[in-house]
Amino acid sequence: MANRSATVLIASAAAWLALPAAAQQSVTTDGGTIDRTEVERFFNQPGYSPYAGRSFPSRPLWGEIHLHTSWSPDAIAAGTRVGPDEALQYAKGAEITSSTGQKVRLSRPYDFMMVADHSDALGVMSGVLEGDPSLLTDPKLKEWHDGMNAGGEKASAVVMEMITLQSQGKLPKAVTDPNVQFDMWHNMTEIVESHNEPGRFTALIGYEWTSNYGGGNNLHRNVVYRDGKTKADQVRPLTTFDTEIPNELWDWMAAYEEKTGGRVLAVPHNGNLSNGLMFATETPDGKPIDAKWAEERARWEPLYEVTQSKGTSEQHPSSRHRTSSPISRFGTSTTLPACLRNQA
Repeated sequence: MANRSATVLIASAAAWLALPAAAQQSVTTDGGTIDRTEVERFFNQPGYSPYAGRSFPSRPLWGEIHLHTSWSPDAIAAGTRVGPDEALQYAKGAEITSSTGQKVRLSRPYDFMMVADHSDALGVMSGVLEGDPSLLTDPKLKEWHDGMNAGGEKASAVVMEMITLQSQGKLPKAVTDPNVQFDMWHNMTEIVESHNEPGRFTALIGYEWTSNYGGGNNLHRNVVYRDGKTKADQVRPLTTFDTEIPNELWDWMAAYEEKTGGRVLAVPHNGNLSNGLMFATETPDGKPIDAKWAEERARWEPLYEVTQSKGTSEQHPSSRHRTSSPISRFGTSTTLPACLRNQA
């Protein structure tokens, strides 16, 4: 009986609303008294569901595309002992042993991760640490082997010397061998591919191109592949032994896509340590930025890293903490000193 009354009430209301505006403002039926102003508010109103009609993804995915492992020279010299395989296991929710010997596990697994080890000397310093005889014939590498194994200040000194020599183009030849690098790259892509689980976890192939143009100006980029091992293995990753100019990285990316039919993008690092060059009005080699440069950068670098351990880009230009750059708003962060202290 109740259902019948409700049906009559709805039908009566619908019919009554179709009457001219001059019609009576209320009507009494066997379902009750209907007031026009009360009923009208339920009709011809915007949809109340914010999700109706949405066609874009609404689920946030969590991950990391700037992770260094023991295959990065500076990381292993600073004490990192977790390799890419263990790092990806950790990202998927597994418990692993950290570089400090403690058992660690994420509170929830990542949805995606990219191991972004430096393309320069990829994996080589692992051999130096372990004492590969073919590498320790070089006096400098023997010195680094001893320093890394000693730990503490001696290991830190190795890190700083590696960065300095890399920016000056004076690293030992064994570290810059392109054939060794390409072999290590194939090993890296095999590890990453083995962890990719479509629909559950995305293991992205990628690397960091670590330009320290001009002797220490951080113009680093993470290169992210949309592709799997088959395409990624066809082209040797670019190193700073090849070039330190960003537009030549873009040329490499274009050549990669043309050869493989694949897709890549680059993500510039937070620019705190770029000395103003990350967004300068001239190219690093002193040429004025033109429309072609701007178009290519927009094409290859649609994203930008906001924050990392060295600092954050979310900083107002008026900050009193400024770099030595004449355009300090492009490289300023009040959090930089604190972050560097935290790393020590």
